[in-house]
Amino acid sequence: MLLALGCLSGSAYGEERARVVDIVGFARNGDDHFQAVITGAGRGLEAANEVLKGRNQALLYCQPDIAITADQHLRIIEQSVQKHPNVGELGAADIGVALLFALQQAFPCK
Repeated sequence: MLLALGCLSGSAYGEERARVVDIVGFARNGDDHFQAVITGAGRGLEAANEVLKGRNQALLYCQPDIAITADQHLRIIEQSVQKHPNVGELGAADIGVALLFALQQAFPCK
C-alpha cells in the first residue's frame, strides 16, 4: 500500500501530488488498496468516536446506531467530494480529514 501511495506522488503525476479525489476515484474503480485506505480511515474515526462517547465528550459526528460498510464510507466521501470540490483537492494524506468532513455532513450532531 505504501508503494501504491508513493507512486501517486512525483513522477506518477508529474509535479502534482495525489489528491483526495484521486484516492476516491481509484477506490471507486475497484482498487482494493485505496478502498482499504478509506475503510481504515472510517474505522479509525468510528473508534475515536467510541472513545469520546466513553468519556462523555462531544462526538466528531453523530452516526446512527448502525454499522457503516466499506462501500458506504466510499459513497459518503464520494458524494462529499462531488458537492464540495475543494475537499477533493486536499492532498491524499488528508483522506481522514476529508472523510471526517463527509461524515459530519452525513451525520451531523444536533
